[in-house]
Amino acid sequence: MEGAFGWISSIIHNIGLVLPRLLYVQFNLGCVLFKRGGTKVLKPGMHIYWPIWSEPIRYPIKRQTLNLPPQVLTTGDGKTVTVSVTVVYEVSDIEKALVETFDLEETVTDVAQLGVKTVVLSHDYDDLKGNQEEIDKSLKKSIRSALHPHGAKVIEAFMSDFAPCFVFRNICG
Repeated sequence: MEGAFGWISSIIHNIGLVLPRLLYVQFNLGCVLFKRGGTKVLKPGMHIYWPIWSEPIRYPIKRQTLNLPPQVLTTGDGKTVTVSVTVVYEVSDIEKALVETFDLEETVTDVAQLGVKTVVLSHDYDDLKGNQEEIDKSLKKSIRSALHPHGAKVIEAFMSDFAPCFVFRNICG
């Protein structure tokens, strides 16, 4: 019986693909509607969209915390250190965040790690160890300016771990 009337289910499903749909965007989410080669930012609230030629993508825009993986870096005076940084950010431009990047969290991680590297390379070991408040300001500024083009605004950035490091290489010949 299912095979005889399966075509009706298929027709109903295909009709459902062309009918307009309701979309609710919560206040803590941003939404970009990708439609016919363009984009439209949707504000929080109720919206109607046509699924046959548009697709909404929702993403959290409020405060988010990202703990960067530890990096082994060399300071300005040639000492090797391990540095971990925490970045607190929010999405300031949802369209840039979803259109200009494929994965915003991965982009934040990559760009922030480059900012950390820049700050560590430009300071001596004693500066990094002693003047934590200044270093955190420098990290925040470096990461904020690098992430701005990607639609993310850095609220805070700080070193969560900092330690001298020794690297041993075993070369077998």
